[in-house]
Amino acid sequence: MLQAVREQAADAVGLLKLELPELPSEIPSIHFTEAQRMMAAATGEEVEGQTDLSPAHERWLGEWARRTAGTDFLFVVGYPMAGGCALGLERWVARLVNAANIRETALFPRDINRLTP
Repeated sequence: MLQAVREQAADAVGLLKLELPELPSEIPSIHFTEAQRMMAAATGEEVEGQTDLSPAHERWLGEWARRTAGTDFLFVVGYPMAGGCALGLERWVARLVNAANIRETALFPRDINRLTP
């Protein structure tokens, strides 16, 4: 996806003065239960046994990946069947343009003043 943005949207990237992230040759991965164990040890929170990661825990893992592997990219494997992780287009664009809120990059954002498209 990053290569396609570089090739097909170079003018827009330049106009917006965006700095595209570099994709490492190998994306680090961590097992879900190992991630929980590390977070519990580092923060003192009891997260082991939970079926999903909170936004704060996802941020902690992102910071861990930057510290240990020098990248913003991380695969978490071994999620329980009820849990999961997805990176939607709005979230990716929000990170790309450093938007303060994901609603700034959503075509039809939902909030208290807008409930339908």
